[in-house]
Amino acid sequence: MTFLCRWLQVSRSGFYAWQRREASSRCQQDQRLLKMITRIYWKSQGRYGSPRVYKALKHSGVEVGKKRVARLMQAEGLVGRVARVTRRQPGLKRFKSSGRNLLRALQSLRPSIKCG
Repeated sequence: MTFLCRWLQVSRSGFYAWQRREASSRCQQDQRLLKMITRIYWKSQGRYGSPRVYKALKHSGVEVGKKRVARLMQAEGLVGRVARVTRRQPGLKRFKSSGRNLLRALQSLRPSIKCG
């Protein structure tokens, strides 16, 4: 321990005092907030990202910033599931069925060359 304290340029008594000190109030608030965030996240079955979690916290009366929620979720590895957007394309099947496949037509016209 003496070597590490000398290397970090801190006194041993200062290191032990820092080690015994309890976490800062901001850190304690972050821990409480993280519990609420994870509860909301898993209640939504992992679907909610930081914007929705932020809105849920605001709705429940918790004063918090968007970036703080995003930072805590990123640190914990909580990522919202992205919904895949599908668009209907009316008439696509009719278009594909009515047209000829020009690639097949070109391949049948090309003479077969045998190497060997």
